[in-house]
Amino acid sequence: MSPGRPLNNAQEQANDLREKVLKEARDAEKEQREAEREQKAVDRVNRQRQAVDTVLGGTEGIGGTAAAMGAPEVGLPVAEGFDKHVHPWFFFIVALLLHAFDVINGFSRSAGQATVMFLLYALFTFWAIFFYYRTGLTKDSGRYVGVSLVAFALPYIFLIPAFNGGYVPLIVTLLPVWALYIALEQDSALWLKRIAKLYIVILIFLLFIMLIARVQLPGVSSPAVLIGQSAKRFWTGVTDAWANIWLKLKSANIFNVAMWKQKINETFNPEAQFYLGQVEQNQKQPQGVYITQLQSLYPVTYVGQQPAVIGRIEAKTFLPGGGVNVTPSCRLERAGKTGYVGTPDRTGTILVNEYLPVDVTCTFPADPNMTIGTYYGVLGAAFNFETWAYVTDTFVARSAIVNEQQQGRDIHTDLGIDPTTTAIYTNGPVSIGILADQQPIAIDPDAPTGSFISQRFGFTVANVWDQGMIEGGSVEAEVLVPQPFQLKEGSCLPTGWTGQPTTDANGMTHYLFTRDNSLQIDARNDYRTVTCQLILPDKQSAEQVLSFGEKTPVTFVVIARYKYDIEQKVPVRVEK
Repeated sequence: MSPGRPLNNAQEQANDLREKVLKEARDAEKEQREAEREQKAVDRVNRQRQAVDTVLGGTEGIGGTAAAMGAPEVGLPVAEGFDKHVHPWFFFIVALLLHAFDVINGFSRSAGQATVMFLLYALFTFWAIFFYYRTGLTKDSGRYVGVSLVAFALPYIFLIPAFNGGYVPLIVTLLPVWALYIALEQDSALWLKRIAKLYIVILIFLLFIMLIARVQLPGVSSPAVLIGQSAKRFWTGVTDAWANIWLKLKSANIFNVAMWKQKINETFNPEAQFYLGQVEQNQKQPQGVYITQLQSLYPVTYVGQQPAVIGRIEAKTFLPGGGVNVTPSCRLERAGKTGYVGTPDRTGTILVNEYLPVDVTCTFPADPNMTIGTYYGVLGAAFNFETWAYVTDTFVARSAIVNEQQQGRDIHTDLGIDPTTTAIYTNGPVSIGILADQQPIAIDPDAPTGSFISQRFGFTVANVWDQGMIEGGSVEAEVLVPQPFQLKEGSCLPTGWTGQPTTDANGMTHYLFTRDNSLQIDARNDYRTVTCQLILPDKQSAEQVLSFGEKTPVTFVVIARYKYDIEQKVPVRVEK
């Protein structure tokens, strides 16, 4: 054996050992990668299962029960692209766009705009809960609902007198609630969270400066006094706002049990219908009386001085002459405090028309004991007005309808009859709806007397302006029915017409419904419906209607006359 042999054996053993170590390291690395892939798959399945269990009822739902029994954890295949940290920017941008839409609409919370914004925020919340955060219906989802409610309700701050002007609209515009929330909860984009925090600090600082800047106290320079006075004004504004809200709740009679019983009875009473109509094409030229450009004469009224407001009364009507007689009125009010009756500079009845608007100045008594705070100067206008409405029904012989049906034909196509009809009413503070049945309406001359047609006639007079109301007990309605049609005596609900019907030279029979019986409309019941039976008195009348051709269009008219009260109010600041 040569001396170099042991050395060679040692070298071979070292090489073998190195290869073995490298192989074990590669195997260990491979096993680690496989374990990591398996763990990722398990985590993904568990997240999916948790989301499904949450929707189905939490840990006690289907998935939770299966896991408790030792069943394998399974989930539905969900794309990882829905993970909340994958597309936070898209979610953030959509939130900004939603806020921008609200800004463009002036944060309007009128009936229609409020419904639209509520639905948009509801859809955004649904997206956040089930597709972005994927929490399902858990306690976490309540947080997202709360964020949407804050974003939706924030513009209502303008209803508080202390916040109805100045810089507050700017602050609300710069406060995209959802976008800030998304930025603040970002863990994958810490710099965005820092920017959001800094943005909020700047907003708070600006709000503080703006509140101080709004305070105007002659001879006062102490910052502490300024802050104290500002806080006092704010608290006075809050208490005034709450007092106004409480007063409106009481005046609306929502605590009146008898009123609620009446509403429930009307809802389920088959005679308590609400017939609809459509405003005519002049809707872009509103008709009625309007109060515009109302403002306080002084930025601040000091105790002992006479508060005063000025506004413009305008009018437009479709009636010949175009003039409306208006009686202005004035008052200064503050919820829970003594009010003041004002004096308009135009007393009595004044004529207002489209080309002659009238400016009215209201002055109120100077009271050295007047309480400081925000009052409301109210300019009112009472006026008599008319609204007209009509509907056209189409009458066809019953035999023609049966014949068309037997042949499998469409009578609407063959005779050019619209299957629906709608009442049209003139624009103004009151709407008139008229019952409009499916067209055409059948007439059977061979039917027994009293059954030539089976048709009702009904109309609804309703208040539509939210800044005014029909003066209680002032409504009367006149129904014009073309001969030979008649309203059946004693068939009208809730009560019948007044006096005897009259017929004019045009062959229209006039039925007068007055406030003395059926048309009692007031603040608690802002509409009234009357329903009657429409008849043809005899066989000759039925044949007369059908003698005009295959189809006979007939137009019915309703005229509502009423006294209407409108008012506008403007804040009046009273200081010492």
